[in-house]
Amino acid sequence: MRTEGVQQDETPAIDALRDLVERGAMLTVDTPAFELARWRASALYELAACIPPGHPAAGAMTASSAWILDETDPRQAERSLALGWAPLLGVLEAQLHRSGQCHPRPELVPPPRTPAITGKENGSEAPVAFPAGPYLQLLGLVGVQGAPGPVETRLLRSLTEYACWIHLNPGKGHHRLTRDLGRSESKVTRNAQTSRLRKWFGAEALPPILSDTGYAFSPSVTSDWTQFQDRCQLSRQSGETEAAHLHSALELVRGAPFGDVRSKRYQWALPVADAMTRAIVEAALRLAELRQTEHNLAQGLWALRRGFMAAGFDGMELDRYAPSYTSDWETLERGVTDLRHFLKEDPCLNE
Repeated sequence: MRTEGVQQDETPAIDALRDLVERGAMLTVDTPAFELARWRASALYELAACIPPGHPAAGAMTASSAWILDETDPRQAERSLALGWAPLLGVLEAQLHRSGQCHPRPELVPPPRTPAITGKENGSEAPVAFPAGPYLQLLGLVGVQGAPGPVETRLLRSLTEYACWIHLNPGKGHHRLTRDLGRSESKVTRNAQTSRLRKWFGAEALPPILSDTGYAFSPSVTSDWTQFQDRCQLSRQSGETEAAHLHSALELVRGAPFGDVRSKRYQWALPVADAMTRAIVEAALRLAELRQTEHNLAQGLWALRRGFMAAGFDGMELDRYAPSYTSDWETLERGVTDLRHFLKEDPCLNE
């Protein structure tokens, strides 16, 4: 699967710093010793690569503190955490801030409730309205719309991934969560994350987690993916309005599903993203074929663009299918052939 939709300024080093800062902000004296030591070792390794010897901040890397907290003395445990972990977190935050001056940090605040793509290429259609309640955007770069509560900017990335996992894995328990997200989190840390997510999405959106039901959102939490599936289902039942429902479904596509799966996050979502890509390409092909029979070149090209967007194509590869760029029926026919070939040949879509 092609994933050119990932933001190109997300270097692995900066991504690692952000991940450490987010994890470090949740460390407490109740965090398991293994997790504390693991985080501290990772922090020291990352800082050794970017802090030169003799720099004032290097003192944080040599602070004398036991690697295992004294569980019998809470005050001593707090002091050790302050000496051995807090300075490292502070230097990491400062280093991330300095790095951001050279590598602009992407906007983390959810955008206004207006979609980036309208139904027609010339923008003459009214924007697609978001439903009420928390709404996850998965068909493109990942985002959250409509969450009523506050969220700390530094935790937005991890909480968004947490929310996506729950939405796509309803009823799964903490063992699956830990395996998929690749984090050795304690019960205290998981509960803290769940509490923050519930505060952001609203108490009604995330009911209490029970051992026999696992993690699950209430029906008030939706996504562009569930809407896409619903509209495609309607298209298969609607006869004369099949094209209209397919068009409505493809309006939701903003790019390759989970457009940032090349980053450290969302590796667990790769199989899901492939399934989404296949569904979108199939819908785009069907709509393009219907538009061919209607002799509607512009809308046929529009459908192809959505299919190629989901497949990870961009730039000039997409421009050739813009109605303003071509009025050639051969372009539509060739695009249908190319999209069919992509669907058949891409190994990720045929496993």
